[in-house]
Amino acid sequence: MAPVVALVSKPGTPQTLFIGTRGAGVLKSSDGAASWTGSAQGLNDSYVSSIAVDPSNASTMYAGTSHPYNGSNSQRVYKSTDGGGTWSQTSLDAQGFSITSLSINPGKATQVIAVSQGAVGYFQSLDSGKTWSTVATDPNCGGVNAVFFDSSGSTEYLAGTFGLCRSTDGGKTWTQSSVALLASVQTLWIDSASPSTFYVGAAPAVPGGTGGVFKSTDAGQTWQPVGTGLEAASVTAILARPSAGKFLVSTHGNGIAELLAAQDRQIVHLPASPPRQTRTHLPR
Repeated sequence: MAPVVALVSKPGTPQTLFIGTRGAGVLKSSDGAASWTGSAQGLNDSYVSSIAVDPSNASTMYAGTSHPYNGSNSQRVYKSTDGGGTWSQTSLDAQGFSITSLSINPGKATQVIAVSQGAVGYFQSLDSGKTWSTVATDPNCGGVNAVFFDSSGSTEYLAGTFGLCRSTDGGKTWTQSSVALLASVQTLWIDSASPSTFYVGAAPAVPGGTGGVFKSTDAGQTWQPVGTGLEAASVTAILARPSAGKFLVSTHGNGIAELLAAQDRQIVHLPASPPRQTRTHLPR
């Protein structure tokens, strides 16, 4: 199988999975990853670096590309309305900016956001991918690694190279929260059972910076580290089930880590992980 760089599950059907790969496009599993198929008519790019499923309509999906750029073969976002069977290219021309993250507003599915990791600003569509614009962000947030929404879709969170930023006016203004010294926020997980409890995964913004997992119980105003052992790691995804005592994170280049006790983590799997390309400024 080609290297996997994105993984999502179909809402309400956890056995149905989709992965984005470097070299094989989008693959689908209907049996919890026991087997995979690659029929994706209309998806003309084999390098898919991000996938998002509409939380309000699981048949609608978006896929972003990250192929080797030669100066003319722009990165794109594709859309499917039949659960990944067929795809069409949206109007986004991202030039050489790899689409490393996609998000859909759960309260307004017509709002789709495409991010190129580390870029200043992001691409946004307010009409389900028909048209796109470039959104400039607050310089205090730094580069954009990913964008998230709360469950209502009214609040937008930006995982930035300078911390976690928050907007309640559609990205017009932002409030920045520094998570730790020289920590670049990569991902956010909000506890649905306690909406003011946030967890973020971070990477060192520069050599000697701070990585790991951090927790806030006041909706991101203050932060504390969770456990030890990942201070130099880049945490790219979080799977938390606090009620079950389960806490897993994925790390860039160092596999999956499990929180074993209040102050202890252990690496439990070490897959190969190719480096990701990042850029600094989106085209205007």
